[in-house]
Amino acid sequence: MRLRGIGKRMSYLRLGSEYHKPRFWSNLVLRDIGSCFEGRILNCSGWADEDKFGGHYREYFPRATEYAISNHRGGPQTGMYSKLPDSIPLDLEKDLPTELVGRFDVVLSHTVLEHVFDVRKAVENLCIIATDCVICVVPFLQVVHVAPGDYDDYWRFTPYALDRLFGAHGFFPAFRTGTDIPGGSIYYLGVLAREPNRYVARFGPLRPIQEIPDGSDMYYISVRMRRIVRYLLGIP
Repeated sequence: MRLRGIGKRMSYLRLGSEYHKPRFWSNLVLRDIGSCFEGRILNCSGWADEDKFGGHYREYFPRATEYAISNHRGGPQTGMYSKLPDSIPLDLEKDLPTELVGRFDVVLSHTVLEHVFDVRKAVENLCIIATDCVICVVPFLQVVHVAPGDYDDYWRFTPYALDRLFGAHGFFPAFRTGTDIPGGSIYYLGVLAREPNRYVARFGPLRPIQEIPDGSDMYYISVRMRRIVRYLLGIP
């Protein structure tokens, strides 16, 4: 079993680009934790809801009673593999329409906040929409990426920033982790909840910030090699 696990993790190391590794990692984590969320779920600014590996995030939340996707301008979205016929229009930098206040139990925000200049307003809106929790994936180390006329790239986040931004609106960390596949960009994934104690039975004690990847392997070869060995052995 240990050898099979090492072989699988080695295959993840061979993923193509610096974008593929963290996206693949975040998909693995979301698939693992998605079944503990239920009720009304919104994929905020979710494009065509594609996970960029041939699947859709809707599949990650089997207990959702309702699932919706929002985008900046709403309407149809053409993805890599499929087309989304419609989505909710939502500009995170503006005051929310009254019909979206408390409209969903859970909001997924996957690599969205770095593209919103007024990030404080965006976080406030996510917290107003969600009655239970926000699942937030943000980049910490990643190449600047823009699409002129479509989106720009403004911010990078530490776990401390997530705690402060969401804590200002009464959402506190119930789960946190960071990319564990060496050699790619670093993403942080956090579950910020109004009542984080509700998730202790599922997630266990909150992982200290000091235990998740901090990017030091980008600068020190000894740290990089140590991280690769620990990763291959499945040691957090």
